[in-house]
Amino acid sequence: MQENNNIDRINELIASFFEKGLSAEERTELKRMLADPDNKRYFREAYTIELVARNMKPDNHLGAAYDRIMDTIKEQSHDRPAQQKRRYLLIWRNVAAIALFIISCWAAYEWGSHDDSFADGITVVNAPLGSKSVLSLPDGSVVTLNSGSSIAYMKSFGDKERKIELHGEAFLDVQKDNKPFIVSAKGTEITVLGTSFNVKAYDDEDIVETTLVRGAVKVKPDAGQDIPEVYLKPNETVLICKKNKEDIQVEFRKDVNTLLYTSWKDPKWIIQKETLESIVKKLERKYKVRISIEDEQLKHYKFTGILMDETIQQTFDLMRDTAPIDYAWEQGIIKIRVDKKRSKDFEKIIND
Repeated sequence: MQENNNIDRINELIASFFEKGLSAEERTELKRMLADPDNKRYFREAYTIELVARNMKPDNHLGAAYDRIMDTIKEQSHDRPAQQKRRYLLIWRNVAAIALFIISCWAAYEWGSHDDSFADGITVVNAPLGSKSVLSLPDGSVVTLNSGSSIAYMKSFGDKERKIELHGEAFLDVQKDNKPFIVSAKGTEITVLGTSFNVKAYDDEDIVETTLVRGAVKVKPDAGQDIPEVYLKPNETVLICKKNKEDIQVEFRKDVNTLLYTSWKDPKWIIQKETLESIVKKLERKYKVRISIEDEQLKHYKFTGILMDETIQQTFDLMRDTAPIDYAWEQGIIKIRVDKKRSKDFEKIIND
């Protein structure tokens, strides 16, 4: 009976994690439950199933396959005693989801973008614009990819070292191991043994940004130049500006609020004194839209707030309520302009 209670509670916590995140009390409760190896094993399976279900691209063939599996399960469990039936259905529900997971992996390969220039033995995972992806690496490390991001790693990952190449932004929760874990991003190398950190290195931006949440990391600004390495402690950030090979600048920040750098992966996206120009880039990736700031002065307007599950229209409505801006969809582009009627009053407020 206790086992069923644990399973039910683990399922509730997994659902809560995906829908709104876990409170400190729930995280403590889950950690205590996962001290039991059976609970931990079930958690990994159930988490994977939920992850696949929430990120799967809808498709008639996949739906039909799942229905066939579930019909078989129901037929085979029909004449079993109630208690045994419950356990049987629980086991086969997982089998059905795992089967669907295998099918969805094949489908993802067919639908996803892949570069034929990659040699055999390289795995590439993409998070398309307008979506985020969560994946588990062969060593058990978990990577959350932001919109418009990708990672690649060799088949030999974990043999001597654990190395991935990142384009875009990712939050990594790295399993402890005596083999170093290396993230290569636009020439910068971040080396860790076991930690949680965020790396932002989009191809269309000059900056490689590394923020440490837990553990310790070593950041090498450029593997090809004699630039001192930076060692980060928790709540520290290093920004490496790479306009070109000859002009590499390093900025170090202490005592940062890591949520400002990592909340993009959570249900609550926290913004604090961030310019409209910076926010627009993130919104374009998050919602897969094109946005144009029509007035130069608007680029420097700063916003603070928390966004939950707002649509792109709701997001701009909120921004319009707090700043003298207006927006309109024109030929598939969201164009942001100054609201001249409110602009003078706003300027007085922000300059006081």
